Amino acid sequence: MKKLTLLSCLLLVVIKLNSQSFDGLIRYSNNYDSKDNNISSEQFNYLLGTKQIFAIKSGNYKSVFNGKFIKLQ
Repeated sequence: MKKLTLLSCLLLVVIKLNSQSFDGLIRYSNNYDSKDNNISSEQFNYLLGTKQIFAIKSGNYKSVFNGKFIKLQ
């Protein structure tokens, strides 16, 4: 049991040392295709937005949409 615990700890240390961090922006262009006859694709695009910016810095993130229903997460 001690060998398994030691091996697990060693594996976690190796993974942590080899991991990379990322700071920057990721830009998405979204388009929705409605499968409901009562709601058009344009309504989905208006409400949910066609653009999203995902910003990552120091392990924190912020997601911004240009839609009217969802603005910020």
